[in-house]
Amino acid sequence: MKNLLQNLKENNQDHEFYPTTQKIIAKIVDHIGFRDFKRKTILDIGAGNGNFFTKLENEVNKKIPEDERFYFEKFAIEKSEILVEQMPNDIVIIGADFHQQTLIDKDFDYIFCNPPYSEFKECMYKIIKEANSNDIIMIVPSRWIEDNDLLNLIAKRQFQYKIIDNDNFLDGERRARAYVDIIHFSRIRDKKVYSRENKGDIQQSFIDFFEDEFGFEDKLEKKLEEKLQDATENELIAGNNTVETLCNLYNVEFTKLLDSYKAITKLGGATLKDIGLDKIKILSSLEYKISNLKKEYWRYLINNTDKITNRLIKKTREKLIEKITVSIGNIDFNEKNIYNIIIWIIKNANKSYDEQLLYMFDICIDPANVKNYKSNQKVFETEENRWGTGAGTVFKNKKEIKNITLDYRIITTANSYNYRYYSYDNKHLGQNIMQDWAVICNNLLGHTNFGEIKFYKNGNCHIKFNIDFAKAFNIQASLLKGWIKDKKQAKEDFAMDIKEEDLNYNYFQINKNNFLLLN
Repeated sequence: MKNLLQNLKENNQDHEFYPTTQKIIAKIVDHIGFRDFKRKTILDIGAGNGNFFTKLENEVNKKIPEDERFYFEKFAIEKSEILVEQMPNDIVIIGADFHQQTLIDKDFDYIFCNPPYSEFKECMYKIIKEANSNDIIMIVPSRWIEDNDLLNLIAKRQFQYKIIDNDNFLDGERRARAYVDIIHFSRIRDKKVYSRENKGDIQQSFIDFFEDEFGFEDKLEKKLEEKLQDATENELIAGNNTVETLCNLYNVEFTKLLDSYKAITKLGGATLKDIGLDKIKILSSLEYKISNLKKEYWRYLINNTDKITNRLIKKTREKLIEKITVSIGNIDFNEKNIYNIIIWIIKNANKSYDEQLLYMFDICIDPANVKNYKSNQKVFETEENRWGTGAGTVFKNKKEIKNITLDYRIITTANSYNYRYYSYDNKHLGQNIMQDWAVICNNLLGHTNFGEIKFYKNGNCHIKFNIDFAKAFNIQASLLKGWIKDKKQAKEDFAMDIKEEDLNYNYFQINKNNFLLLN
């Protein structure tokens, strides 16, 4: 913690970082009930390095038998780049500077906030005013209750509140003489209004926000790529690079969108009714437009991360893109958020590169496909085929197998690649399998020539690996599994002939310094 604080201060990113203590979190869990967190979505505003979620998991899991433990989905807003980089991979960053985000279009079960105390009132006003969530937990200086305007806003937004307890940070990871209230805000009216136009419900809080902000020409839209090209060529939108230009273009469109709906409401209730519009239809349309505008810009950006996605096999690529896009309509589009999303993509992509290499390695593990390390004579604990036919031997416990290498020629089955509806005649799926091996080869050797595959009607895939790929693949898999401590050990332990030049491959990983998202 001492080194982290020093790093934050040197980079002017401290932002009053005082981690929530385990004692405070225990009081929150006791008040709400640990089972109420089951499968819930939680947003931490000003999340620091994500320790709130770690401590919350620890506190909840203390009270649950190991076989009953459950998960909750974690989302965060944090403006310190240093702290974002410290966060665990399973926390989804949806914003950087809280004051540049909107909450009206974000729907979470719980919002948690332990704000910088120099600006706690601004944070409370914004959260109470905009939040869609029905439950908000805040840790703020006890003097908050003296603000009558804030109390009026709480009542107007249909919230009631309970002070769970009082506490301080004298025993915290970073000590401070800060005396605080732990407050649970819960919405009195859990009400949604049905919209036929959108075939869904609109949160009452969104309606309230709309009424406060607004009081209550149709052309074919150009594609974002065309808009960006027009803005750049005609110098309509300033920007030093594509990302900056995109953000400026987004701000122009977002402002124009809000201005358009403000103009509509100025027509008055009677006129709107005469032309077949009402508040719910306008709200439905605005909510839909805001979400789609964000998705349009984020998808364009993600589609230009091919330096990452081209290095993923089909299974892991789809998994990563799904994780990115699942909350994409919630994330405000600005440069700070883009930076944080890139960090998140990089961290999860690098983890995916390792996971997918081991996934492809494990597919191939079969008695007929492997050779022992020189030092390993016990790996082939086998049993006779119970039917008395076929290969004759199988591994008793595949998970316990270690210290083996794959042969140059192996046989796999199409079903093991997890592609649905595979058949001998399905060339598309056969190409996917070949492309996956090409991706693994490219990540190891910088080219896609991994070898040859032949597909048979019984679903078998006969693979002949190129020798250089087979060696690099076996070495990297053994390193990731912890079977060898470094590449040189492969020369001593592998049954295959490993030469010094075989150790010179560069396994592809990305970092924020060598990854250029857009030119």
